Amino acid sequence: MTARLSLVGAVFVLAANLRADSLSFRESQVCASGCGLTSVTLDFAGAAWFTEIEANKVGRFVPGEVVQEFTIPTSNSGPSHIAEIGTPVGAEIWFTESRTGKIGRRTLSNFVGEIELPNAAATPIGIVNAGVQIVSTQPTVHTVLVAFVAEFSANKIARVFSDGTVTEFSIPTPGSGPWGITRFVNLDSSEIWFTESSAGKIGKLDEASGAVTEYTIPTPDSSPRGIVAAIDGNIWFTEYNAGRIGRITRSGVVTEYPTSSSGTHPLEIAAGQEGDIWFTEQSAGNVGILTADSRVRELALPTSNAGPTGIALGRPSFITHFPPPTHLTAIVGEATPGQLAVATNDWVVVPGVGFADDWETELRISNREGFAVTFQVFAPFGAARSFSVPPSGSLTLKASSLLIQPGWSTWIVNPDSFFLPSIQARVYQNSRPQISGVLPSIRQSTLLDLSLDVLCFSGARRSLPDRSNLFLVALDVSKVRVECLTPAGVVLAVSDFPISGSLFLTDVLALLGVDSFDDGQIRVTAISGSGSLWGYLATLRNGSLTITAGAVP
Repeated sequence: MTARLSLVGAVFVLAANLRADSLSFRESQVCASGCGLTSVTLDFAGAAWFTEIEANKVGRFVPGEVVQEFTIPTSNSGPSHIAEIGTPVGAEIWFTESRTGKIGRRTLSNFVGEIELPNAAATPIGIVNAGVQIVSTQPTVHTVLVAFVAEFSANKIARVFSDGTVTEFSIPTPGSGPWGITRFVNLDSSEIWFTESSAGKIGKLDEASGAVTEYTIPTPDSSPRGIVAAIDGNIWFTEYNAGRIGRITRSGVVTEYPTSSSGTHPLEIAAGQEGDIWFTEQSAGNVGILTADSRVRELALPTSNAGPTGIALGRPSFITHFPPPTHLTAIVGEATPGQLAVATNDWVVVPGVGFADDWETELRISNREGFAVTFQVFAPFGAARSFSVPPSGSLTLKASSLLIQPGWSTWIVNPDSFFLPSIQARVYQNSRPQISGVLPSIRQSTLLDLSLDVLCFSGARRSLPDRSNLFLVALDVSKVRVECLTPAGVVLAVSDFPISGSLFLTDVLALLGVDSFDDGQIRVTAISGSGSLWGYLATLRNGSLTITAGAVP
């Protein structure tokens, strides 16, 4: 008999066809409109720092916390770009003061000071971390923080030390207008790469020798701005006037990729984990993604005409719900409204995966991208398992081949990037594969948005061998009340259960003390905690498997 599949309620999302173009940004007001939000970075702890060039401030933002703004002592300093300098131990936030020729420094709690550049009219713009350096001044040895800065008006690259020492390197082309700056390090060399916005060139500074090499961009008057060293070993940059993204190899070969039009004005740029390049389109109000297969995607920000400027991609960290999937963050500065737009990589919760007796579960994971997508599966088999889906390919995982012991649990599929593959989960009987059903899956972003503390499930049954199994997922809920009700709403049985992330109640009516019942209703209420519930009821009825998602009462 072919299984009948019934999905009731509108509070669940099947995790299929979820791709980077479904990425959603959440906006937060961090400064007043007109503050001049120009640059953003993420520190080692995951907090966002930003500059307010017109308000003469720098700010710090963590979702769910109060925004902090810090006024710069020097008035009208014009804070332009910002970066964390040093290593995770003892790092500082540095920013360029474009109108006063200084580099500002602060920690989370204190303003450290300002370093004056040799030329007060240098107009420092871009800044990049160069780590720490050990300095020996007999009889003591100490470490100093090091950054490189692009001096737009001085036409130089400056190496700046936290002890106030500044070394400058002249750029051969006069008036080249150095703007963005990045650092490339490998085993045999350290190089500083920078854009020459007025000259239409890309420059390279050898840190050891101080030699500067310049490479001309093929498109005239392209006005390169942002620049970043990427995981593929190349240097990527924006071409503001040309509406293009450029790639330059370390040997100087340039390739250009057009955006939707020359008027998008790509400004700042960041590199992702899977070879993807992210950039802001200031005039178009978009975030662009150049994927590893050389396709450009443009995602509109929620606020139109937001004038996006800075962009940063966060380092992997860990989240508290359903640990330990990695949590990636993309954060964009919106200059016009004074907002930060934040997006996180999605992952998928699949409850009720496992095997027991004659039952089996399989996950089919498909990749529509033109490049391989890697992901991790978290389940009760010890350490996470890492898998890779080939370009435009798929992969099928069976629970019995990954789990040692039979049973049912929640699995989490967590991509190593922002590219979420398509996921379908199916449960079936080995002896009768036609007895099967699709397991509802849910994206973590949807789960966070639900905020449901009561769920109802219809069609509960117990008349052996027929029975109903209840699968629940919870965020910030530690105890639930499960009730069995008649179709008329009369409560027949009730029991409380502790829950930690997920809960599986096999033959739920029997657990409630109901021996025989048909077409009953299960009501689940969060009674401890203030989070959200989600789940489904799987009922075997006369050889047919029915899966009913929880609905709002």
